[in-house]
Amino acid sequence: MGKIKAAEKFVKYFIKPGKSLTVNKNMQPFEKFSCVGKFKTINQKGKHGEIISKEVLTESTLADLGDASVWIDAHLKSLLPGARNEVVDFFGSMGSVEKIMNRAKGALSVEAKLERGLKQAPGQTFKNIDEAIACIGDGIGSRVITKSLNKLSEKEIETMVSDMLIDGQKLTCKQKDLLMRAIYQKNIKPRDKEEAFRLFETFAQPLIEKRSQEVVDGLTLGILKERMLNEGLDIKKLKDKGFFDEKLLDRLLTDNGIKPIKVTEINNYRGRYGLPEFSNNQIRQLADALNYQRVDGKLLTIYSDPRGLGRYNYTLEETAKQAQESVKASGYRTAQINVVHQNGALGEIQFRGKYTNMIGEYEHIAYDLRRNKNTLGENFDEFKQAILKLSDDEYAKYNEYLESCYNYYNRLELGLPAIKPKLPTRFNKILSEENLKALHDADEALQKELNKNFSPHISYAA
Repeated sequence: MGKIKAAEKFVKYFIKPGKSLTVNKNMQPFEKFSCVGKFKTINQKGKHGEIISKEVLTESTLADLGDASVWIDAHLKSLLPGARNEVVDFFGSMGSVEKIMNRAKGALSVEAKLERGLKQAPGQTFKNIDEAIACIGDGIGSRVITKSLNKLSEKEIETMVSDMLIDGQKLTCKQKDLLMRAIYQKNIKPRDKEEAFRLFETFAQPLIEKRSQEVVDGLTLGILKERMLNEGLDIKKLKDKGFFDEKLLDRLLTDNGIKPIKVTEINNYRGRYGLPEFSNNQIRQLADALNYQRVDGKLLTIYSDPRGLGRYNYTLEETAKQAQESVKASGYRTAQINVVHQNGALGEIQFRGKYTNMIGEYEHIAYDLRRNKNTLGENFDEFKQAILKLSDDEYAKYNEYLESCYNYYNRLELGLPAIKPKLPTRFNKILSEENLKALHDADEALQKELNKNFSPHISYAA
């Protein structure tokens, strides 16, 4: 560390090698924390040399947020063991679950969330540390990785297509041809693309449900168990509504080992031409378990394909928002739930397959760079330059390529025929999914090496 300047008010707190937060030299006491969003105007040069004025948080405000981020980082780490045990106890014995991962949100991510929270409205404040913690929302992150299905044979695919019904009717010859083209990724005329995808989506639904049935049924039982304990839910009366399979409800009455889970939000993300992690039927089952209804005029937040919640009375605005929020341009796909853990920690549990979890680790890098969220090392500089050179139209086309990569990996998880997509020749080769993975893996190895002898510390100016 350098020498301390007498007049120095703000210092750098290094959380990771080369990554720091601005904090107060004399940190506020944890119990007396408060923060008002104060801004200043800075001028920056645009792409064409024009001057652009921008409102940014003052250094004193950032230092207050830095203090809070360091405290919250330690607070979340103290809650992690209890939350981890809860998730492992809940999902660990399921035969369809391959792996469970857990981590607390780090100080850098906490600071970014707090900064966004203060920017949401003029005069935004955090009156105390509890309000700051509540702003994080998903301080404990967990991932439940489900096993892939066995690869389907041509005969199995033919049987599924022959048995498939649309509105109670067998497929026409044209529909069969379109569906087989979609399954085997053969050329489809642009005018038939939407119909072909809808047929493929229907065909794949039983496979989606086979992969995730144990997880969704477990969540359903856990949600209902939580309502039994806290709302006095009568399972025998619930049977009369006919929303659930009776055998599922009977497990609640006979299995004392079912654990409660408090779910506050559901998101079921996918690309425009991608398959979801949970089917529409499964989203509806979870919504029913949550007693999905309006509270103070608002619906519990569920972002998914609106067709999965047909029995609920949506406004046009709500339906449009659901459709917009649940579809991601890059094809990003995961089912995730926000929960309140038994120790009070706010958490987020994501459900993915092992291949889509892999691409999910690095696909977002391009998106972050386009939003000036550059927390990457120097080895990403060439990739960054190539991404930032893309026009908006070119970037939209690049996202289509990334979505095709997500869909390829998801097909592998479902046991479907899959052809690895190639980066269109219009793009710099450094933008390929294979190269992005290689850059990510190299950076992970570098950070691991740098962290071997690293300890968080304050660095004073010389």
